[in-house]
Amino acid sequence: FLHHPQLRIKQDVDGNMHPFVSTCTAKAKLLHFSGPAKPWMVEDGQAARRHALCSAPLNLRLDAWEGTPTFHIDGGNVIFVACQDLWRQYISETSLIGEEDGEDEPSGSSDGRLDSKGDQQWADHHQKFLNNLKKQVEGEQTRDVEAEKELKLKKLLERQRHRERELERRRVIGGFLVGQKVKSNTDISVRGEVIVRKGALGTIQGPSAKHPQERINVFFKGRMDGKFRSVNVLPREIVLEESG
Repeated sequence: FLHHPQLRIKQDVDGNMHPFVSTCTAKAKLLHFSGPAKPWMVEDGQAARRHALCSAPLNLRLDAWEGTPTFHIDGGNVIFVACQDLWRQYISETSLIGEEDGEDEPSGSSDGRLDSKGDQQWADHHQKFLNNLKKQVEGEQTRDVEAEKELKLKKLLERQRHRERELERRRVIGGFLVGQKVKSNTDISVRGEVIVRKGALGTIQGPSAKHPQERINVFFKGRMDGKFRSVNVLPREIVLEESG
């Protein structure tokens, strides 16, 4: 029956039928219009377009569809009609208007324009809508601002904790920090031999590996013995470079 010339059904490359044909609507309890061509949204001039076809229940008056071909399917006769026409057999245009729609319908003037009462009623409803929308937007903006502030505070606290950890890692005995520029406050000797003269410049490398609570490891420029090594000194043996 799908190839009957009066139905004018075509198939695309994906095998979809145009128009769509439903053979189960003759016995169905519910008809769901899920496609774009809703019966209650058909505008003037669209009636001539090809809409979905549905099998008509046999208990309906089909005089409006006289001349529509009858097909023999599964041992019974089936008549196909436009699905939107089947829908109109059960629901009228006026049934789509609810009680609230009827009660709230403003009394228009003879030329189709709203009267002053209708204008004021519309303006009140519209202003109420705008006020609610404004409150909603302001509430969302407030939440966004609070969330942004909280995020910034979280980042600042994390940065501060990172600085504190870094500072703690750099601290050495005597109130000095790793990386600080210092100079010797006196001649520094190892086994009785002066290896660093007073006023020599150096950089703190960290605490002494063997005596971290007593000595500081410092790399001085130009050791007297010519060696290129750091020296473990007492805190009293050095001062900050800028303090000299």
